[in-house]
Amino acid sequence: MHGKNVAVVGTDASAIQFVPQIAPRAGKLSLFQRATALDCAARGFSHRSQVAAALPSFPAHHAGVSAMHFLAAGVSRSRLSRQSLCSRKGDGNCHTSSREANQRPQLRAALKPNYELGCKRVLVSDDYYPSLTRRVVELVIDAIAEVREHGIVTADGVERPVHVLVIGTGFRATEPLIGVQLVGRGGVEIHDAWRERMSAYLGVTVSGFSSLFLLLGPTTGLGHNSVVLMIEAQVRYVMSCLALVKRGQRRVLDV
Repeated sequence: MHGKNVAVVGTDASAIQFVPQIAPRAGKLSLFQRATALDCAARGFSHRSQVAAALPSFPAHHAGVSAMHFLAAGVSRSRLSRQSLCSRKGDGNCHTSSREANQRPQLRAALKPNYELGCKRVLVSDDYYPSLTRRVVELVIDAIAEVREHGIVTADGVERPVHVLVIGTGFRATEPLIGVQLVGRGGVEIHDAWRERMSAYLGVTVSGFSSLFLLLGPTTGLGHNSVVLMIEAQVRYVMSCLALVKRGQRRVLDV
């Protein structure tokens, strides 16, 4: 990738992680923005290596730090509303992050979201906006009309030469199990069962689909906190279900 013309499609959660890593290495980076994202400065801290190494030996402290972050994110999200102080403060912090990262009015205008804080997943990064100010980086807001063998053509007719194409266009959060066929009781396929509304008990088990366990199933994907916490809770639930089946010497479990 060093010295190559790189094109990145997408500017959301994935892009804010890999664009800052690619930008210093690329000869030219064209970032195709399909929709604006709200990116707030992390303003976080780093543990010293000795402290990080010692954390596993102090589980109570480790749990306390995790709980603090979880509660802070949860409280902030619950207070978000059109008139709330939290919303206005958060919105201001995000726009300040953009201004600190660049002094180009045109670029800043292209990055400014047209929605309020909380309407979409909030992204957190300290190095995404600064990476867009690099001389080799171009933010492209024109729609992509065609992808050719050696370049990308936008709706305005401009073709940009490309050696490497990186796709960061996300996933279909409201359409789980795409490409997977699961047949339950009575020959019902799970997508047919979910045709009107996706549902699962605790987001894990689905009625009519014996011994099927989902992680991050319907309504359990978070947009404001750690999904690792969700997965840990769901795994504990799955293990308790398996223990129940083992104790009762049953072959299947259905909710």
